[in-house]
Amino acid sequence: MELFWGRRLTAEKWDEYFVLECDTPAAREAATTGRCIFATAHCGNFEWLSLGRALKFGPTMIIAQDFKNEPLTAVFRRQRSLNGQMIIPQEGAMLKLFRHLKKGGSAAALVDLNVHPEQSAVAIRRFGCWSSISVLHVALAARTGLPLVPALALPLPDGRWQLRFMDPIPMTPDTPWQEAAQRCWDVIEPVLKAHPAHWMWLYKHWRYLPPEAPAEDYPDYANRSKAFDRLYIQNAGSVSD
Repeated sequence: MELFWGRRLTAEKWDEYFVLECDTPAAREAATTGRCIFATAHCGNFEWLSLGRALKFGPTMIIAQDFKNEPLTAVFRRQRSLNGQMIIPQEGAMLKLFRHLKKGGSAAALVDLNVHPEQSAVAIRRFGCWSSISVLHVALAARTGLPLVPALALPLPDGRWQLRFMDPIPMTPDTPWQEAAQRCWDVIEPVLKAHPAHWMWLYKHWRYLPPEAPAEDYPDYANRSKAFDRLYIQNAGSVSD
């Protein structure tokens, strides 16, 4: 509902709704300049994380999944485009984001949704269970040399939202993408554990059963997938137990 109220946000009243929290000087530089790739999750007020940062420091290019109801997609895209935000569909997103970043822009991606194992994915462990997520955020960081910055919006007791930007994930051109994706998630996961009520658990985060994994360790909707088996075998060895 706050997304639809977002057009009432103004720069003059920014401090009435937001508090900027940066874990380190490097996180502050990324948050304020936008020379980075933001990685966030469906936690807290992720819609206002986008709108609030744009209002204070400038717009970002963001991928948004289209709804099956096409008119609904148009409604949400209008709301998410407030304050100059650039909302693009998943199709052809990598090239658009890469060009935007090379021109000095910033980008953001959600990192807590499953993707098909054959769609530019890596397998990472989330809350002890393996899942298949997009490699987009780490691929962009590796190819542009820009820092990868986890960020979340969490509620404060006074009704405002804390826009928290965490220390950039260390990456070099030689860093394995799976390793970087796991490091990024490992920074976000403790915050979700501390605030479980604010994370969207209803998404099917663990769709695939890894080889030899006990079915009781995964949700009832999890199934075996040959494509995920291949991805798991390829990636699991780079994350220590």
